[in-house]
Amino acid sequence: MSHQMDMEFLEKAIAKQDADLESTEQETMSEKIYEEMDEEVIPLCRALNGLDGITTVESCCGHGDRPFGIWFIADNVDDVAPVCYFADDCHTECPGWSVTVMTDCMMSPVKYLLEGPKGELGYAAAGIMAELIGDYVAWGVPEDTSTRPSDR
Repeated sequence: MSHQMDMEFLEKAIAKQDADLESTEQETMSEKIYEEMDEEVIPLCRALNGLDGITTVESCCGHGDRPFGIWFIADNVDDVAPVCYFADDCHTECPGWSVTVMTDCMMSPVKYLLEGPKGELGYAAAGIMAELIGDYVAWGVPEDTSTRPSDR
């Protein structure tokens, strides 16, 4: 092996090692973040983060006293469509969910709130929604979107 080939091999090996380390650090950081979250929100946050262009930034299960809530940002407004789709109870049979657009008095960049029912109803519905969103991420657009009576 020539010196040039040795250097190229070494540079590639170092780059791969750095990429692997960065990936491991990101996974470790993500797991630490999930450890600090209310356990009831974790499946739905993971599912939302699996959607293209969606990043969750805050969450609270409501602890039985307040509504279930997950705040998120979107790369563009079209990326919010799947979240709105699954918040609609005609697609999930989980009533009481909404998506709200928010900013503050300083007109900070927009963030969204996915909000659902309080307590056990919210926790159960969040699990159902997480599973449906996971299926959507894996398999694509649900087939039954055109069969609703309101779409005829």
